[in-house]
Amino acid sequence: MIRLLYSYEDEGWFPAFVEGTTRPMYGSLTGEAHEDTMIHEFGYLGLPETYRIIIVTESGKVTVSDTFTRKVLQSSITYDYLSNQGTTPPLLTAYIVQFFSTCIPTLLIEFIVLLLFGFSVKNNYKVFLTVNITTQLIMTAILGATIIYKGSLYANIILFSVELFILLSESIIYSKLLKGYTGKERVYYGVVANLTSFIVGLFLLSKQYEMIVSLLSIRY
Repeated sequence: MIRLLYSYEDEGWFPAFVEGTTRPMYGSLTGEAHEDTMIHEFGYLGLPETYRIIIVTESGKVTVSDTFTRKVLQSSITYDYLSNQGTTPPLLTAYIVQFFSTCIPTLLIEFIVLLLFGFSVKNNYKVFLTVNITTQLIMTAILGATIIYKGSLYANIILFSVELFILLSESIIYSKLLKGYTGKERVYYGVVANLTSFIVGLFLLSKQYEMIVSLLSIRY
């Protein structure tokens, strides 16, 4: 059965887990049964991005799938042995979850700070919502993509740079567009609001990553 896993070696393919990779890789050839599904987990640095699924039975039957490309750091694929088809969870759902899990806490925190500073909600809610939703879309495009494709470690590394850019941008915009108080006080609001949401975001980042991974993994 192990020998048959090399059936497509002449086409340039090799069984990664059996053969071994230049970087560490772990997994399970036999898998674990879960109702009518077999679960196989493979991971770590040596996990190939482009791959095919090959299955060998005790009778010597060899089944190989089409070529798949792993698009995110942690993902899953459901392979139907009978139809020889594989499906993966949609990435759009992960982006939506990342956006709202960041945007909603940010809006709540910075709205509370707006009230504490004494700004008029009636006169400033349009600027407040427009600025925050726009910056959160930028945050999703940069930080969200990093979480999905690179993981929470890389996201933590770039988080400070992204937040600094947003802090400076929002503070400048608020100094020009917020109504009430002086320009300096509007800048102070932008700095305090963004620092507060940044501190909270540090604690939420790992939870966001867990939610995204669960969405991109097999669910029962």
